[in-house]
Amino acid sequence: MSEEISNEHLEPEPQGVWFSQGLSGALDTALQLFDEEREAHYAKWIAQHSDEYRERLKEAESISRAIFGDIEKLGSPTVTPFVEHLAKARQHAGSGDDHAVSSAIFGALQVQIGHKVISACCEADGDRLVHLLLLMKRCEASHKTTRFLRCVSRCYLFGFEAECIAMCRAAIDAQFQAEISNDDCISVLGQRKLTGNQTFDLSDRVAVAVKMGRITEEIRDKATLVRKNGNDVLHMMPSTPRPAFNVISDTLAVIDALEQ
Repeated sequence: MSEEISNEHLEPEPQGVWFSQGLSGALDTALQLFDEEREAHYAKWIAQHSDEYRERLKEAESISRAIFGDIEKLGSPTVTPFVEHLAKARQHAGSGDDHAVSSAIFGALQVQIGHKVISACCEADGDRLVHLLLLMKRCEASHKTTRFLRCVSRCYLFGFEAECIAMCRAAIDAQFQAEISNDDCISVLGQRKLTGNQTFDLSDRVAVAVKMGRITEEIRDKATLVRKNGNDVLHMMPSTPRPAFNVISDTLAVIDALEQ
């Protein structure tokens, strides 16, 4: 009789080098290896060229870090000549040394962007994904709500709260302009003397939608909250904004109500 093998004696297979680092570590390692090869490549190239190119590449490294770090450095006088070099390199990117300089500069920028993207992806809150999926399940998957969710979900998952709220404000503004016309506003609120590109604003259209029976008072209150939250973000008001998830939820409710 063959011996039965107990599961407790089975050892798990060793984890691979990449998997054992976790997603963040593995991506960082890959990016680091790429950066080392990039630097080695341009070190050889620089050795065959003038000090001018060496200085440009040093500036590129410094400014690429400033974009995501000390952003105020981007306003310093040293940036202006760098930008001029950069514009020239891009203008003549298809030829010789200028192409190499352009590639080197944007390579430095891309590495910095890569580190930030990796960090954002790996730090994305799992709860945010669950909340978003539950919200998608509850809402009607119309064309407009699907398009809105596709845009706002990326900001929400990466934790860009203010950007989410601003996007929600823009979404309901566009929706009310599409659903409540100027003629509707005139019929309810009366003729107004508007100059230039002025038109009825969002609060006007929300009020008109209630009068016309297009939305309930509950939906009006949600739209008003989204409008006020969005205004606070856009005008950089010091008040603490509502959680972006609540604003997204209200926005979806408003869009859905207007589509009925």
